[in-house]
Amino acid sequence: MSSIEAEFINTFGMITILTDYDTEAQTNINLTQVIIPSIVIFLEVSSNFLIVLDFALEKRLRVYTNYYVVNMAIADSLVGLVAMGFHLGQSLMNFRWPFGHISCSIIMSITHTLLHVSVVMIAVISIDRCYEVYYPLLHLRQRRNMNAIRRNILVWVVCFIFWGSFIGVWRQMDEARHLTVVCGPLYNRNVVGTLVVASVYYWIPATITGVINF
Repeated sequence: MSSIEAEFINTFGMITILTDYDTEAQTNINLTQVIIPSIVIFLEVSSNFLIVLDFALEKRLRVYTNYYVVNMAIADSLVGLVAMGFHLGQSLMNFRWPFGHISCSIIMSITHTLLHVSVVMIAVISIDRCYEVYYPLLHLRQRRNMNAIRRNILVWVVCFIFWGSFIGVWRQMDEARHLTVVCGPLYNRNVVGTLVVASVYYWIPATITGVINF
């Protein structure tokens, strides 16, 4: 193992060196690693899928505000299916990634996009409701389902472009980009990268939501 690989594994703390555990105990651990996350994934996906299904079947629910809610439900269901499913698959492979750095970059971009859309939609809903309170007449004139759909699409496009570019460019700059042992974000090996992600992911949306709802 190269020094870069050793440093990367040590940084993420994602690979555990297995020793001679008892077979039965190891089986119980593996079952726990599969069953509990699988239940969480099922609940996450099914609950949000019911919201989307109800929205699709009940015409009376297709109102302006609910388009934002259902968009967040779609993002949350995909988080459970893709992001949490990916993590479950990784755990079953002892967090080893044999499929190369390109496929890892694609998956990292998709999972980051899904998680970010879910967070950003909370801020979007907060901004829309604040706009409705302070500018009711103007908001009423712009309260169209198509406007909500356009904003939902814009959130997806912006998040995907940002994370696709950020993770793709970062992997070209990072010396560990060809590492195939572990599939994980490389930006948290750098302080600036970690601060940028934390700001975009959480601090900015949380600040907007907190200030508006204060």
